[in-house]
This record gives sequence, C-alpha cells and structure tokens, in this order.
Amino acid sequence: MLATIRTALPIRNRDDMKVQNLEGVTFGSVVTELDIETMGDSEWNDLYELWIDRALLVFPNAFLSDEGQDQFALRFGDLEFPRAAISNIGKDDKVHFEDGDEVVKSLRGNEGWHHDSTYMPVQAKGAVFSAEIVPSSGAATGWA
Repeated sequence: MLATIRTALPIRNRDDMKVQNLEGVTFGSVVTELDIETMGDSEWNDLYELWIDRALLVFPNAFLSDEGQDQFALRFGDLEFPRAAISNIGKDDKVHFEDGDEVVKSLRGNEGWHHDSTYMPVQAKGAVFSAEIVPSSGAATGWA
C-alpha cells in the first residue's frame, strides 16, 4: 500500500516551507515551496529538525544542479563517497532493459531490501536520492 499525504502543522509558521506528512505511516514528509539549493541557515535548521523527527523528506520538483545536490548532502555531514549516477540509461543514451544486460543485473541487485553502508566502520547517517527522468507509472522506491 502506498502512503498518502496529509497536511502537517507548519514548521514554526514558515511562509517559505510547506510540509505534508505521509499518511498511514509514522514517518516521512513532503516539503514544498523551499529552494533547498539556496536556503539559508534558518531554513536549514528547521529542515534538519524535521528530518530528525520524520526520518524521510521528499522534495518534489526540486531540480537541483549536481553541485547543488552535493552541497545539500554535505549539510548533513561528510560524504562516504561523491554523488554517483545509478541509471539504466548509458552514456550513449541507450536504455538498458533486457534481463541479461549487466547494467540491469546490477540495478536489480539494489531492488531488494537493504540498508546502505551497514558494512562500513561508520554507518551512513542518511542518503540523498534524486531522479531526473521518472516514468509515468512504476519505478517505486520503498522506505522503511
């Protein structure tokens, strides 16, 4: 069952950030009307508190630049590794979709339940995901 969205109380009555909590689950919020690439410290502090409280934040239509995504991720702390592209679209713009394709096999390995970096001496504090091309249906990402 996919979670639905319900309206949350405004964060400190901010006019520059709207929050809706995911309904039917005890975590997750959708944040809109905030430019996360150029936000200041005040917005960041409220956003960080929301992340601590809700554990998952979704920013629809954020459209960060590569550098903007790196800078946003760095606000949470040091990065285990720099931003990495994980895609079924090759450098030649070929779409990899056949089950026997090595790219597809690698992507399928990420579809199962897992928690990033549990094998590392210092586990990840969180993860930042983005999608540039999203199909009109399917392609769900699960969180727990």
